[in-house]
Amino acid sequence: MMDDSRGNFEEINEEKFNEQAQKEKTKTQPEKNEVVPESALTKQYNSIKIKNPDALILFRVGNFYEALGKDAEQISEILGIILTKTKKGKSLTGFNANKLDSYLSKLIKTGSKVALVEHF
Repeated sequence: MMDDSRGNFEEINEEKFNEQAQKEKTKTQPEKNEVVPESALTKQYNSIKIKNPDALILFRVGNFYEALGKDAEQISEILGIILTKTKKGKSLTGFNANKLDSYLSKLIKTGSKVALVEHF
């Protein structure tokens, strides 16, 4: 330990720094067996998807419609819109609500069933 006019400081080497950094990293990342809580949107999606497995689920969130998982992948491909992935590998896509009429028409023309959901 060093003491100077600015307060107490601990002198650390690179190894100790890396140990502390690893401890901080593990605090923010769940363990492999730890259950990661679902977001409210994911919970709602899962409950609706179980009851409607053959429908593409689109959530109204503010001024956007969003889709998750395999639905997002399929919608992205049909509509030619961007598909993104979260850090956890979940697929997401979405579009501005003012595009709903034209995009819904394209989805239905492919024979897809579409469920529009107001996110609560």
